[in-house]
Amino acid sequence: MRKLSLCVTALLLGCIVFLPANCFAQTPNASSTTITSLNANESSSLVPAAPFAANDFSVYGPAAPSLALAPATPLTPPPDVPILSRIGVGIKVSTLGAGIEAAYKIIPHLNVRGGFNDFSYSRTINTNGFSADASLLLRSVEAHVDYFLIGPLHISGGALLYNNNHATGNLTVTGGNSFTLNSNTYYSDPADPVNGTATLGLNKAAPTLTFGLGNLVGRHRISVNFEAGVAFQGSPTVGMNLAGQACTSSPCVDGVNSFQVATDAGFQTDLQAQWTKYSNDLTAFKFYPIISLGFSFKL
Repeated sequence: MRKLSLCVTALLLGCIVFLPANCFAQTPNASSTTITSLNANESSSLVPAAPFAANDFSVYGPAAPSLALAPATPLTPPPDVPILSRIGVGIKVSTLGAGIEAAYKIIPHLNVRGGFNDFSYSRTINTNGFSADASLLLRSVEAHVDYFLIGPLHISGGALLYNNNHATGNLTVTGGNSFTLNSNTYYSDPADPVNGTATLGLNKAAPTLTFGLGNLVGRHRISVNFEAGVAFQGSPTVGMNLAGQACTSSPCVDGVNSFQVATDAGFQTDLQAQWTKYSNDLTAFKFYPIISLGFSFKL
């Protein structure tokens, strides 16, 4: 019996020493076991995760496309074009006289242009027995709109805004000499020779149409400009006023066979007929030709 008691005592001591403590703990219920297990799992999951790479699609799938907008391209304002670079000035010689002109470029292919022309000429001419101290004056102000078709080739519409082109003449017939009106011959009275004036006038404004080659405000600093066209100035008006005494036969004797030309009906009829003839001869000049050649400089 004593040996048996010793063996039981030794066995109990071994259980205490070698068995884990939970072998003697109270058995927990199912819910507390589950909570303890979850807490243990959560504790084990607190290990720091490895850094996530932007291109690692293994866990989260492909990245959504970026919605970031590309940086806007700044608007570049058009280069400033100095006003002076749109202006050209020139000189020319034309059937309107010697002239100066200037042009301004509104938009590509379209210019506005204006100019001034002036020319005068005097000489003595003899016609039909009259001696005429004639003077020709060409003086005008013009304005045009130039439309460029191809390069410097352009068509222009415009007007002579001020058309003072005209001719005048002082007429004399030496006493005793003959002269002709409407194919009838008269003789100037030596005591009161025939004298007077003649005028040729035009409309004070006239539209124009021209074609040209050249551009006052072209790509080149200096250019040569040629232009041809017409001014629709209307038919010229002719006037003659005569005074003094004349005769229908020679010799012309004052107070015998002479008469006052300003009041004689037959003489005035021939004078009016002569005006009409001159006017008919000048009808073609209602379309006055414009031809010009000049040089220009762009500012």
